[in-house]
Amino acid sequence: MIDMRFYVPAPDLRAFISSYYVLDFQLPALSDIVQAEQASVRFALGGRYRIGLADDAGWTDRNGANLFGHRTKPMMIEAEGPGRFLGAGILPSGFEALLGVPADEMTDRIVPLQDVVGGIARRAHGVMQAHTEAFCGNDAILVDTANAFFRALATRREARGAHFQSIADEWLAGSANPRVDDLIAACDVSARQVERLCRTYFGVSPKMLARKSRVLRSAVQLRLTPGLRWQDAAGSSFYDQSHFIREFKAFTGLTPLRYAQLKTPMMEQSMRTRAQHRLIPRLSLLS
Repeated sequence: MIDMRFYVPAPDLRAFISSYYVLDFQLPALSDIVQAEQASVRFALGGRYRIGLADDAGWTDRNGANLFGHRTKPMMIEAEGPGRFLGAGILPSGFEALLGVPADEMTDRIVPLQDVVGGIARRAHGVMQAHTEAFCGNDAILVDTANAFFRALATRREARGAHFQSIADEWLAGSANPRVDDLIAACDVSARQVERLCRTYFGVSPKMLARKSRVLRSAVQLRLTPGLRWQDAAGSSFYDQSHFIREFKAFTGLTPLRYAQLKTPMMEQSMRTRAQHRLIPRLSLLS
């Protein structure tokens, strides 16, 4: 009833886009909670969608093309189907190169993509929508359209964030408990500069990024290893059980036990498929 398929972007876009994913759901209604994730662009191509962020006052219709900034809190989705959307994971250096705005301006925000990049977003969505209606199931045309869209954005400005993204990637993926001092040492610049770079490309401070990485690493283990004890998922990254539960709920919206028990359809598909897809950057699996 729910099918999610991942695709690798064109080679010249892989520094900016982690992956494309096409999700189809053949259900009259879908309700899901999605943990805090990296930034993404989503083109809604069928069905209707309402989005709510934790601690926000209400729900907002999110049809068409939208930019989802880096998130520090979970997101709730309600959809009427059958539906389809194409998503693109935006890597940190892609924020500046493709969108032309610092990532921290969009943290925990969802905005119409056209408001950020102009009418080119509406035109790309129109092409995808037309092909979806005429050729249901033809993912290749959607991916080709996405490649052309992002390639056009990439010609607008210089890309400068690849070096910091590479260092931060190694920092996050290399330890279950990333220490900010280690990131500062790897960058060989001042703590203030690292703070600025992290907010510019990741949308949050290094401390917040480390907290988020610790929780999402544990979430991956809980989701992919049925029956795993919380102590094994937490490892030595948290002070005690209450600290683990508090941090886990802040980024996923659920306690570890509830997260392990609850079958969230989109998250289940997303996490398992990404973990199996070796060409997707490690950074996208932890952020």
